[in-house]
Amino acid sequence: MRSSMGVLCALLLVACDGGGDSDAGFGSDGGARDAGGPGDGGGASSCPPAADSVGYEGSFPAAPEILEHVELTVGGLTREMALYVPPGRASAPALILAFHGTGGGVDDGVWDTEANNLADENDQVLVVSPHARTMADGDWDQHGPGDIYFDTTEQDADVNADLLLVRAIIEEAVATWGVDRCRVYTAGFSNGAFFAQFVAMRMPDRIAGFVSGSGGFVECSNTSDCHFAGTGTTCEDFAGQAGWCDCSGYEHPAVIPTTGHQPAGWIAHAADDDIVSPYYSCRLAAQLDAAGFTYELHLRESGGHTPPPDMMRLAWPFLDAHRLP
Repeated sequence: MRSSMGVLCALLLVACDGGGDSDAGFGSDGGARDAGGPGDGGGASSCPPAADSVGYEGSFPAAPEILEHVELTVGGLTREMALYVPPGRASAPALILAFHGTGGGVDDGVWDTEANNLADENDQVLVVSPHARTMADGDWDQHGPGDIYFDTTEQDADVNADLLLVRAIIEEAVATWGVDRCRVYTAGFSNGAFFAQFVAMRMPDRIAGFVSGSGGFVECSNTSDCHFAGTGTTCEDFAGQAGWCDCSGYEHPAVIPTTGHQPAGWIAHAADDDIVSPYYSCRLAAQLDAAGFTYELHLRESGGHTPPPDMMRLAWPFLDAHRLP
């Protein structure tokens, strides 16, 4: 979905957790289980997972500038990304893969998620923000030909160029910076939120948790099919209001696995978002709840289609409590 930046207000965040009604989208304390190789959503690996065999060319600098652009070539494509690596990092740090919204620039994954604020004050955190590609075709997320967005249509982690890139980034971050394979997380806003979730669901043996800002689970044929925007701070508040949607038949960006390791999810959305409806985050929470995932849902009164304020600093205590088993 379209990236939207701007001034962010100080907004109320309400955490919906604990074993609530899955239809209302409240959280659960479902346990995590082991998973297999990239894209298979199952298996019984243990932490740390084995090195990935993905092939790539290029490398990260051992001591990068705080914000530095680099390129890796994977699957025949040369891809640009931003590294946000403050000096004085700890040994075996965590890695956050931060993804921008539709049309975003290479740095926007960092700024959209505000992962820079977290990394500045926490020497356990490094951030890599890859740039999406200009795509020839549209998809289910209101995209058309020529838009810049992350691909969630190809589900195979050995074929999808963006998943191949994620795999290469993880391997290079481990090789150069000694990143802890048990603490790799994804985060994003809008289309980046959908992709963060997609990566977690397609590579559950590699991803400990994900952060979704203004994304969700889309059972409509396209995100534009639901225009609901409401008032309140719970899915129960929304469900009784005019315009509440009732889509079925699709599972975008990816099927929620019911076996294997289940990455923990931190979800945030504004009630008045009229671009990507908060209905979708409520449906994501309901699906995670039904499948036994551990997650938190945070709904705020207002803010429209903008990144949740201070998203990564708010999400980090939750993420940091969840590692690959």
